[in-house]
Amino acid sequence: MFEIKSISSGWMMGEIGDGQHKHFFDYSYLTNFLNDFMETLLCVHGEWEPYTYKDRFRTELEPAVEDWYVCKNQDKLLIHIKNYESEYSDKVEKEIPLTFDFDDFLAEFVQEMDRVLRCYGLVGYRENWSYEFPVGLYLMLKNISKGKNSLVLDKLTAEQHLGTEATVSDLDKELELLREE
Repeated sequence: MFEIKSISSGWMMGEIGDGQHKHFFDYSYLTNFLNDFMETLLCVHGEWEPYTYKDRFRTELEPAVEDWYVCKNQDKLLIHIKNYESEYSDKVEKEIPLTFDFDDFLAEFVQEMDRVLRCYGLVGYRENWSYEFPVGLYLMLKNISKGKNSLVLDKLTAEQHLGTEATVSDLDKELELLREE
C-alpha cells in the first residue's frame, strides 16, 4: 500500500505498508521525496542508469530525518526505512522493514501517482509542494508497469543537432501514456 494523503504548504503526508508494517510519513519540501523515490525505483529495477546508481535517499521531517534503503531481489521490492531524531544523530529511533511484490507495488504506486495528478494537476502540485512533478520519471515507471515499450528513445546525429548527438523521445506517445489510466 502506498498513498499520498495530502500535499500542502511544502509538506507531503502519506502512508506506506506491506500488510505487516505500516509507516506514516510527513515530509518537508527540504527534500524532493517523490522524485527521489521514483529515481530509486527506476535504478533498482535496472531500467535507468543515471550517472550514479541510487538505492537510497534521505527525507526531512524537521528536525527528524529518515533514510530509505531500496533494493530489488528477484521479484521482491525491499524497502528499509530508518528514522533518526535529527540529521546530526546516529541513533536510530525506529526501523521499518517492508517487503512487496515489485510488479504489484509498482502498479499501485503508478495508480496513486495518477490519482495525485488528477487531484492536484501539474501546476497545483508545484504550488503545493514547491517542486515540479517528476513527469519523465513517472512516465518511465508507468511504461514499465503497463508492460509497454511506448517510450522509445532515439538519437539525433551530430549533423542533425548542431554538432553533438542528442537523445529524443516521442511527445505524442508520452502524452498518450500520461492520459492512459
